[in-house]
Amino acid sequence: MKLQGQLADKLPLKEAAKRSINPPGSLMPLLISQRCLSNATEELARHTGALVKSHYSPIVETITMPKRGHGPRPVTILPPEARVLYEALVQDLEPHLPASSRDIDIDEHRKFGTDDSVDPAAYIVDFDIAAFYEYVDHRILAEELLMQTMNSSAVSALNDLLHDMFPRKIGIPQAMQPSHRISDAYIQKLERQLVRKGFSVHRYVDDFRLIAADQSAAHDAIEYAVDMAREIGLVLADGKTKLSSKREVKEEIDEINRAFGDFRGQAEDELWAVETERMGYDDEPFFDDDDDDNDVAEPDEGEVDFVALSKVIEDWSRGEKSMRGVHAHFGPGTLKRLQSARNRLDDDWLVKITEREPIRLYEVISYLRRRSEMEQNWAVLRRLTQLPRQSPWAKLWMVGLAGQLSAGTSQDEKQILDWAKQLLQDRHETVRAEAAWFLSRRRSISMEELAEIYVQASDVTRVGVAACVGSLDGSTESKVGKAIKGDSKLCSAAYSWGSTYVD
Repeated sequence: MKLQGQLADKLPLKEAAKRSINPPGSLMPLLISQRCLSNATEELARHTGALVKSHYSPIVETITMPKRGHGPRPVTILPPEARVLYEALVQDLEPHLPASSRDIDIDEHRKFGTDDSVDPAAYIVDFDIAAFYEYVDHRILAEELLMQTMNSSAVSALNDLLHDMFPRKIGIPQAMQPSHRISDAYIQKLERQLVRKGFSVHRYVDDFRLIAADQSAAHDAIEYAVDMAREIGLVLADGKTKLSSKREVKEEIDEINRAFGDFRGQAEDELWAVETERMGYDDEPFFDDDDDDNDVAEPDEGEVDFVALSKVIEDWSRGEKSMRGVHAHFGPGTLKRLQSARNRLDDDWLVKITEREPIRLYEVISYLRRRSEMEQNWAVLRRLTQLPRQSPWAKLWMVGLAGQLSAGTSQDEKQILDWAKQLLQDRHETVRAEAAWFLSRRRSISMEELAEIYVQASDVTRVGVAACVGSLDGSTESKVGKAIKGDSKLCSAAYSWGSTYVD
């Protein structure tokens, strides 16, 4: 692709460079090829601007991450310049794009159709789109973006960039903020068609909920949604289309709330028992309303919440089918809330949850990163590296966690080092670069190994490997370091960042 000078000059490349180095919340870890340019965003912006004024065709790498249930989801890793260009083009369009559906509260979506204004006889249809990002049609996307923004030059440039990344002319990168924004514009086409058909519609990303007058109208809604989705190259997810009466949806919400109430009730009972034991009573607590000295203090509200929440995690680790709705509703948020709790969750629970639902590795690692029990953290990480389903995405998160844990002398930590050395032979260059960064910080990789990884690297990871070489060199520049610095200004910036990096 090649941008006209006028468009290239007006794109917000500097702001996009800053965002691409430290993007908002994502299911992808922050990679070394992003981090190493944190002090060189202006240089990255200038470099990107110069590239796109000539013929620029980015090289990308595709890795896989798990989905809920079984099967992989492809994730496209972009080189730094392509990230900046993608961010900048979407930022240029963003003021005219529809509001993001991700800005609403997910509970608002779950409760849609259950309030008193909806006829008790109504039926509710839930469905979502299968592999949504993988099947976004570039032509339809361009038409929709042009209609909404009237920015033909930016839309055309974005279309060309997507064609370079996805030659089949379908698909957009997963797990990136710009993709979230343009996908909302794309899927809104289906939403508008359903509204025009007369349905009350609520959408959260690609999860739809429709209100139909009766059961017959609900079946019609499903058929219509299938047809309309097909027109824009999409299909409804198998097994996720659900037709329920309003009463059934309300009962499901009530069941989830009741389940949490049960957890809380168990927690209160358990805390009473703990408090009684601490006070020295034997079996039943004795209360005498006339003698305050014999009263047992009621359990602290926050303490009740901790025990209740930990029971949610314990139950989640068992994976009972009848409780999956409760676990999906409360589990991830509960794990986040317990990150700073005084007590640590049982490590077995964390491993079992990840083994059963590999996509939950993200939440488990977020939990471990905020725990101070280093030896236990290393032990859990070792167990996670030994689980049978090891996607490239999982390897990135696990080697990233290893780099954030404090160094020690445990056997578990030594086994993690051996595991990371094996990753240097991984077929994915992004995995190799992340392992190289961890090992270079631990002085557990040779310059010869780094030089070989650099030779094998593409634009996707080259600057990240340059940072690894800088880290290994430190204040003394090696011959390899000097050669790598001379490859480009970005490699020089990355090398310098690595040579001065302090954990």
